Amino acid sequence: MFDKYKKYRIIGVIVVIVAIAVLFAANIRIRSVRQYRSDANNLVQEQQSISDLLNSTTKDEVDNKESSATRDDGAGDDNNPSDDTDIMSEMFNNSSEQENEKDDTGNSDYDAGAGENVVVSDNVSINDDNSQSGGDSQNSSSTGGEDISKDDNSDSGSDKADKKPAIISCTIEIRCDEATAKKSSIDNPGIRELIPDSGIILGQISYSGYEGISAYDVLSAAANMNGISVDTKWTTQYGGVYVTAIAGLEEMMVGRWSGWMYSVNGKVPMKTASSYNVENGDAIVWYYYAP
Repeated sequence: MFDKYKKYRIIGVIVVIVAIAVLFAANIRIRSVRQYRSDANNLVQEQQSISDLLNSTTKDEVDNKESSATRDDGAGDDNNPSDDTDIMSEMFNNSSEQENEKDDTGNSDYDAGAGENVVVSDNVSINDDNSQSGGDSQNSSSTGGEDISKDDNSDSGSDKADKKPAIISCTIEIRCDEATAKKSSIDNPGIRELIPDSGIILGQISYSGYEGISAYDVLSAAANMNGISVDTKWTTQYGGVYVTAIAGLEEMMVGRWSGWMYSVNGKVPMKTASSYNVENGDAIVWYYYAP
């Protein structure tokens, strides 16, 4: 009998526990739905606030642009072409009146005449010695009472500024006598054609130029005037231009140590041609060295 009631009690406890669990779960769900709705309402309100703020900002920008455009239109009205024309016309009239006043003043001063001194261009001064007492006395040394004088030193400064370097003269010739002497022993026919039988590539000619030109400048100019090619390269060893070929005849074509050299007045300068400054009367000879 006691066992039978005991079973009912157990069942009752279980039912109570299940009922409590169901109520607790339902309460949690109800609270979750309410929280969700509250969050949704808050989100809508925030979005509405942001939208209102954006609308007010856009409206302020539009108002500012309209006010700026209004000011620009006002400034444009101030720059009316007709107003500019009126201003220019008034300025022109004022300048014309001032010039007329100056002309009247100049004429009255000229008529009054009291030893007036007029200075014109090129340092020429004109002295008008009219009579101070109404023309009773005149300058007997001139018919019109005018004395014109010029400054002879007015152009001295410009002459010094326009002074140019002195012009010097020299002679130049280009020869390959040593290569001609070995022409018959050269196997390459192309090289033999480059060597003239006379040994003269350019006969002696005179050249004139400004003071300070170099021996290479003379060679380049003379070769260019006579249609002769000149090949060069820059040498760091001597710090200047080195001539490698003239009229197609290159260095080492007639031997390992062959090449172009130059002399001035019969002497070989110990510097590159671009470093040697030519003096008046120098005799320059470019020759092909073929030992």
